[in-house]
This record gives sequence, C-alpha cells and structure tokens, in this order.
Amino acid sequence: MREVFFGLLCSILSLFTLVSCQPGTQVISSYPILDTSMSSEEVEVIYQQEERPENAEIMGTVKVNSSDYLMYCGITEALAYAKARAAERGGNAIYVTTLRPPGSAPCYRIEAEIYKLQEPYVSKRIAGLAADYFTSSFEGGPTTETLPLFPGGEKEMFDFISRNLIYPATAARDKIKGKVKVSFVVSATGKVKDIHLLEGIRYDIDQEVERVISKMPEFVPGYQNGRAVPVRYTIPFTVSY
Repeated sequence: MREVFFGLLCSILSLFTLVSCQPGTQVISSYPILDTSMSSEEVEVIYQQEERPENAEIMGTVKVNSSDYLMYCGITEALAYAKARAAERGGNAIYVTTLRPPGSAPCYRIEAEIYKLQEPYVSKRIAGLAADYFTSSFEGGPTTETLPLFPGGEKEMFDFISRNLIYPATAARDKIKGKVKVSFVVSATGKVKDIHLLEGIRYDIDQEVERVISKMPEFVPGYQNGRAVPVRYTIPFTVSY
C-alpha cells in the first residue's frame, strides 16, 4: 500500500517539478537556473562516436528533455545543464548516448550516462564508424586523419555562431559587414583553444567573433591513426547586421 501511495505521489509531483520516478535518472524538463558555483567545467563530455571510458564508475544517467520550454536553447546550453547535473551527482564525465536536435520541441534533447573517472580519459574512436577524412603527409609517410566534429554537425556549428553572435551597435550604426576567417585548435579532449583571427573586419566585430568561438561546446576530437590529437580548424563566414 505504501509503495502504491509513493508511486501515485511521485507521478503527481513529476507533472509539476523535476522529480524523476526512475532510480538513478535525473530528468530536466524546464532548464532551471544554473548554479555557477558547481564545478561543471571540470565535467568532461564524451560523445557516442567515442568508446566508453574504462575503469570508471557509472553513477546513473541524466536526461535533458525540454518539450515544455518556451525559449530556444542550443547544444551549448543543453550540455551545460547535463554537465551541471552530473557534477551534482559527483560525476566528472558524461557519455552522451542520445543527441536530438530541436524538432517540435524548441531545445536540444540529451541523454547521457554519468561517470566518475579514476584516471584521465583518453579518447578512442569507435572502430568502423563513418567519418569525414582527409589525407596529409607526415614524417614517415601519408597518414589518414579524422576531422573534429561539432556536436550536431557543421550546419549546427554555423547556426551556433549565428545565434550567439551579438552584432555590435557601433558596427550596425556604421553599416559595417564582411567576411571573417577564424582559426582555432580543437584539443585531444575536444575543447576549443588557441583562437586566432586570420581575416577580420573591424576591432568591435572581431572581438565579438572571438568571444563566440571561445564559447563553443566540446567537439568530437580529431584522430590520427586511431588516437585523439589536437587539430587546427579554420572556418570562414560572413558577418552582417
């Protein structure tokens, strides 16, 4: 009888709160305000193109489901909330098993396993997985490499830039627009660093471009001979008011 009452109570509460009736799973349906005091920056993101971590404790799962959220939230926001929830549970890594772009719902939906890594994660790409390749010559002969991948693909990367770039009022006033070319390194853990603007427009626009690139979420890293390596990534795009 007690179990029936608890099940009924949990079902009612789950309609109005973030309560999950499934043990070990935390469901986020309305994206509460993020507590920035949590060390979510230390939570590593591992994507389904990569092998699961070995010798790590699995601590449950997290689901970000935003079907009732009214504001648009992209991949960066969804990952940030998933990482924050993992940090709350004592995890230091999430393994993304599901990544669905906005459809009828306004936000990205994520399902991930929470892990407590005992040692630094070394990324290994799942063998036989389709990927984008290019060939370049290194000492010792030609080597086939796998390019880094923005979560959701290249289109989502440019959508991310478009959504997050705040056009400077001074540039809009002066009707300044043009093409920029920016270069950055995607590290072996997928983090964006070492940003350089190769072709700019004007200082105010250039600063905003660098800010947006610095806010990019973790990529699936690039690979050389099956091992994750830092890769220099260069993209051109047009900026207009």
